[in-house]
Amino acid sequence: MSERSFWSRSYKVIEKGANIFGFLSALIWIWALVFPGKAVSVLESYEARFSGVEQSIAQVEDNTNALLRQTDGIKDDTAALVAALPSGISMSGLVQNQNCPGSNSVTDGFSLWLNNEGRQVIPQLTLTAFTERGTVLYQDTQLFINAEDTTAVDIPGTVRPVHICLNAIDAQGQDRMSGFTIMRWRKTHDSCVANGRYGYVSHDGNALPIAEAATALCQ
Repeated sequence: MSERSFWSRSYKVIEKGANIFGFLSALIWIWALVFPGKAVSVLESYEARFSGVEQSIAQVEDNTNALLRQTDGIKDDTAALVAALPSGISMSGLVQNQNCPGSNSVTDGFSLWLNNEGRQVIPQLTLTAFTERGTVLYQDTQLFINAEDTTAVDIPGTVRPVHICLNAIDAQGQDRMSGFTIMRWRKTHDSCVANGRYGYVSHDGNALPIAEAATALCQ
């Protein structure tokens, strides 16, 4: 190998080494000057190594770019999926209020709150309350709920609803349905002893998504 060719190749190796291994390349340069007899074989060895490293780095870069493209695609797909999902209608605060015996200060009935979790107005919502046997206990077909808002509903009487169905047509004309089953009631207030004439008893209902056997009620 000519001296010019040797230094040309050594410069290329050092340049590659500087890009890949930094300070290590400078040590290789000094070593080649001190031990010129082994310089050629060392250069050839490191040329091969650097070439392999460059290929590995290039492959890593390609894989990284591909992964980033896939990640961006997943983000786009997820955003599109979330945008396409209809936001639900939830129910909260199911309460039964009852008069004390001999008192007429409280109207017997149930109160509940409907929550529109979406960003679109629900111009028409139907609430239907059923008994355990599937008999319609109460129905309101003209409920309106603003976007991300709540509305209260009162159901008169003393017969406890067991299933509650919410059927809505949203602003885009899409049907939206939610169903709830009242699993148990818990007494939360009783002022009959302290205020027999004006007192009342209240219970809170525990609602869960409607049981599979009762989903036909909401269709």
